[in-house]
Amino acid sequence: MLRSSTWSRRLSSISCALVAPRRHSSGTAALPRAADAAHETLDSLREQVKALTAERDAALARANGRLAGKVSIVTGGGGGLGQAQCVRLAEEGSVVHIWETDAAKGAETLAKLGGTMAGKHALHSVDVADEAAVAEAVAAVEAQSGPIHVLVNNAAVFVFESVEDATEAQWDFSHSVLIKGTAFACKHVIPSMRRAGGGSIINFGSICGQRANFNFAVYELRRRTLLSAEHFC
Repeated sequence: MLRSSTWSRRLSSISCALVAPRRHSSGTAALPRAADAAHETLDSLREQVKALTAERDAALARANGRLAGKVSIVTGGGGGLGQAQCVRLAEEGSVVHIWETDAAKGAETLAKLGGTMAGKHALHSVDVADEAAVAEAVAAVEAQSGPIHVLVNNAAVFVFESVEDATEAQWDFSHSVLIKGTAFACKHVIPSMRRAGGGSIINFGSICGQRANFNFAVYELRRRTLLSAEHFC
């Protein structure tokens, strides 16, 4: 089965070419031979895109149900990537517990969740920077659905400031969510995963943690720190 990153790389390698205009029936004979060859290449690339898309759809169809009966937590699951993660986990058969501080966004995600466990998903108001709140939420999830199998540490805050301009409060805020929040979630979920017989923890890095940008110092440093998270959880 191809992974989505493989599809992305293969599709991105040809996407630029696909914006070129198609050949028109009138005046075709007058086109230079090189232009004819270019259009034939585009036609071939379009067929490759169709084939890759069909292969992806077939693979996803086969994958449905991989998480049947599993219990998942997604921090920051109220919007964007977090919402997409929740929807996909539910499609795979997991019971999904959304951790979100924005009640409206969390409710929107919850309304989108279906799958075989529809009606068993839940929304929790959790500030991951508060260890006591994290511990309480983990206990609530386990009491409702049983031991936890999947933890997605998606919660994040975006502080885009240079070293010179960032305030102490901004450094503390970024650290509390991205670093402490990830650590607290791992700390309190891991014992539950042991009771489940094992599980998966997904932490997120960023290109910002690998490539310096003058005005992203606060965010970049926190993301770079998370790149080492695989060594402790």
